Amino acid sequence: MKTFLTRYFLLSSLLLFGASLHAQKHYLVGYVDSIGRQEYKMNISVKDADVSGILIMKCDSTGVIKCALMNEFGISALNFCISEDRRKVELVNVISFLDKWYIRKVLKSDLEYLFSATEDDLEKENHDRVIRRTDDSVILENKKYNITYTLEELKDKDDDVAQ
Repeated sequence: MKTFLTRYFLLSSLLLFGASLHAQKHYLVGYVDSIGRQEYKMNISVKDADVSGILIMKCDSTGVIKCALMNEFGISALNFCISEDRRKVELVNVISFLDKWYIRKVLKSDLEYLFSATEDDLEKENHDRVIRRTDDSVILENKKYNITYTLEELKDKDDDVAQ
């Protein structure tokens, strides 16, 4: 009986330790909790054009992160959902000039890499993608297609007043 309790205790301790390691991932793009939202200034640029605007991220009750990229005029350029484990991105709505199957495929895979990237992924080249951080922004470069994604966190108005 004593060995059973010892084995049970060791197994449960190991499981809790593994769960705590999984829960402590520090993503480069901030974590959205269930009560708040985060806003970023986002720019997607290619050699001839770019799409820029404000990216709004909000977590729903199931843990899925809903995102919308809106330009300066309030037009939604991109709506997508990030799964709870941040490994899958579903493109919900894409503006017409980006709504081509080959663009959607690259956009989806780049966004999956961007939102699942952790501190360990900095400066590592992964399938022609490099992610880096500057003082206040995160930059993903897709070298194969020459696309650059820049995310800069918008400061809260309350933070500006306090400073």
